[in-house]
Amino acid sequence: MAIFNIYSITNYILAICFYSIHRTKLAFFMTFFEIFTHQIVGSYYLGFASGFNVVLMCLFFLQFTFFTRWSSIAMVSCGLILSVYGLHYFKDYLVGEYSYAQELFFYVNSFASAVFMIVYGALATVSQSKKLADLTYLIHKDFLTGLFNRKYFEEKVVSNLNKDESILIAICDIDNFKAINDNYGHDIGDIVLKSVASAIYYEILEYKGVVARWGGEEFIVKVNLKNNQEAEHCMNIVKNSVARQELKKYNIKPTITIGGIFIQNPNKDDFEKYFKIADQELYYGKKSGKNLVNIQVS
Repeated sequence: MAIFNIYSITNYILAICFYSIHRTKLAFFMTFFEIFTHQIVGSYYLGFASGFNVVLMCLFFLQFTFFTRWSSIAMVSCGLILSVYGLHYFKDYLVGEYSYAQELFFYVNSFASAVFMIVYGALATVSQSKKLADLTYLIHKDFLTGLFNRKYFEEKVVSNLNKDESILIAICDIDNFKAINDNYGHDIGDIVLKSVASAIYYEILEYKGVVARWGGEEFIVKVNLKNNQEAEHCMNIVKNSVARQELKKYNIKPTITIGGIFIQNPNKDDFEKYFKIADQELYYGKKSGKNLVNIQVS
């Protein structure tokens, strides 16, 4: 066993070295093989009752961190099952010169196996939670502008409207955006979209509000404010911030028109009504010359 332990230490040192140079596959196989052979040799010298077969069962879990093909998983699992049953079948021949230490190693190996399974389970849970969080993040993001998207606004913002608050719901629409796309191309239009989105985002961030891309050249905003005067002031700051953006190379100075509604004690079930009023105010702004802010009080 002493000689085998020297091999084990050497194996792990090499595995770490291979892992550090991104030879992950080789490092895994070396580690997997060492754990497997260690349990076989340990069972041979200390007997079946020493609990090395329990540690061997942990390899069923470990293989899932690396193997992705079900054929490989099935093959390794069959090999592990045959090894465990083989050890049990020949258990009467496995009592070696260190058999007196069986009971001690049974407790050590059982404890080590339990710790491994708990840690593995915790890591697997954290990994799955992170993947789910990442997926949710991607579902709720607009890839062009980096803002939240309509789905996020409807599912997370609208559904959490509180009757005890006073809010502004506003639609920001880029003026003459179709002409920008027609005259300069959609790639330049995308640059304008990102520039406007950034300007709106940073101003709304100051008010601890939420902004999302509603669709096309439209953005929707929800901000908690005290009164309609503050709401109009906030939206004028946003409008002016956008007006300061400029694509000098193409002599493009984007502007936005904003239509909104200030609501006291909002009801989430009435969002469609709020949106229609904000959209109507946006329409009035477009008809009145654009680059304007129209806020209605509910």
